[in-house]
Amino acid sequence: MKFKTLTISLFCLMFSACSVVMHPQFTNVQSILSVNRGETLNQVVDKIGFMPYDVYTHQTTGYKIVTYKYKIIARQLDPKTKDKIGSESNGSKKYLSKLHTALFTFDANDKLISYVTESGRDDAKSLLIDHEMILNYKDYINSSQNNSKSGIQNTSSDSNKKKRSRKANPILP
Repeated sequence: MKFKTLTISLFCLMFSACSVVMHPQFTNVQSILSVNRGETLNQVVDKIGFMPYDVYTHQTTGYKIVTYKYKIIARQLDPKTKDKIGSESNGSKKYLSKLHTALFTFDANDKLISYVTESGRDDAKSLLIDHEMILNYKDYINSSQNNSKSGIQNTSSDSNKKKRSRKANPILP
C-alpha cells in the first residue's frame, strides 16, 4: 500500500513540476502608450509597473536605452460571429504568445527623449525612404553641398522638366 501511495505521489509531482513555465515580465501596448516624453526613468518604471528587461548605457554621454517586453491583447471570438458588426467588443481578452520589445531612450538626466517598438524601428527606414517623407540629414547636407559646388545653373527646358517631376519633401524647405 505504501509503495502504491509513493508511486502515485511521485507521478503527481512529476506532472505538476512540468506545468511551471519561466517567462519574462511583460507589459501591454496600453501601458507603453501611457508614457510621455520628458518623464524620468523612475516615472516610466512607475507607469509600467516594473523595472526594465534590459539597460544599455553609453559610457561617455550618459544616454541610455532601456527595453521592455510587451504582448498584444487579442480577443477570442466565435468564428461564426467574427465578421458581424459589434463582434469587436465580444469575446474574452487574451495575450498573443509572441513577445515584442519596446526601446526607451533617456538622456544623461534620465529624461525620456523618445521610444520606439522593435517592429517600428525595423519598418521605419523603408517606410520613410519609400514614401520620401523625410530625408536622412546626412543625405540632405550632401545633396545641398553638391548643388552649391556645381555652381552652374542650367536654364534649359530639360532641367526644368526634371525639377517638376521630382517629388517635393513636405518637411524640408
